Amino acid sequence: MKDKFTITISNVKGVQQYTYEQIVRIIVKWLILALLLLGLIGWGLYKVLSLEPKADTKKIDHLKELNIELKKNNLLLKNENKDLLKENKILTLEVNKQVKLYSEINHQLAGLEKFVGLNDDTNKTAVDKINQIQDAITHKLQKSKKAIVVQVKVPKPKKKFLKIDKKIAKSVISILNKKVPNGKPVKKYKIISPYGYRIHPITKHMEFHPGIDLAVPVGTPVYAMADGVIEYAKNKGAYGKYILINHSYGFKSVYAHLNDFACGEGKYIKKGDIIAYSGNSGKSIQPHLHYEIRYLNKWLNPKPFLASSPKSLKALEKRNNMVNWTGIINQIKKD
Repeated sequence: MKDKFTITISNVKGVQQYTYEQIVRIIVKWLILALLLLGLIGWGLYKVLSLEPKADTKKIDHLKELNIELKKNNLLLKNENKDLLKENKILTLEVNKQVKLYSEINHQLAGLEKFVGLNDDTNKTAVDKINQIQDAITHKLQKSKKAIVVQVKVPKPKKKFLKIDKKIAKSVISILNKKVPNGKPVKKYKIISPYGYRIHPITKHMEFHPGIDLAVPVGTPVYAMADGVIEYAKNKGAYGKYILINHSYGFKSVYAHLNDFACGEGKYIKKGDIIAYSGNSGKSIQPHLHYEIRYLNKWLNPKPFLASSPKSLKALEKRNNMVNWTGIINQIKKD
């Protein structure tokens, strides 16, 4: 029997003996445990160390994305800044232009104020100045009871005397009656506002009234005052519903503040045809018909034309001496 190596350990619990094989086993056992522990620690450290670079990579990628986004925003802001600078330049030019215009207007208003006897007040706005100038002019007109009329010297055309001194042939009168506006556009009426300068019933300012206002109930038939073609038939601002008829020899007639149309643009009509129905449309304070007569794009007083066609040249000239009646009659005779 071989000799065995034995280790004896005594303590309070008693005496324990370990053989060489037992000691080797214990040492191997603890070595294995130590190796396992070291392996676990190493694996843990590897995981920790391997995770940190990934976390850093994510942060770097995020920072890169933020940097790209910031660059894009910076570029957009630069472009917007360029646009704003261009806009600012344009607005500055426009403001300078308006300031210059305003200065010129103020200069002209100062001259008008001096003309009507008002003191120039720099604290007043342009609108206040205009209103005061209008009021001053209106006051002067009312005081003097005379309208301001601008006289333009126009050389009078030489009149060609007709062979028929007093009377005009019936055939010529018949054509005049059909082709030139004359007669009553509504059967019964009352003139509530004449032709010429007047105080406007709504604005209360002195204004030129290019026609006459005939008071009639809403829906009253309105008749064409001569043969012609409807040039315009629709709404027209302060006129409301509005009809313009183009007649022969340079004449036109206007019918405004209508309630409804009886015909449309481009229609050929004859004297006496119903073209519309009176109303109160547009800038109007009561139902009426606004009636105008124009000759070569100049307004004529319609009141003398409300009567039927005259029978002599003298009577025609009394109606309105701005019209070249002699030329019209000679043209009718030629036709």
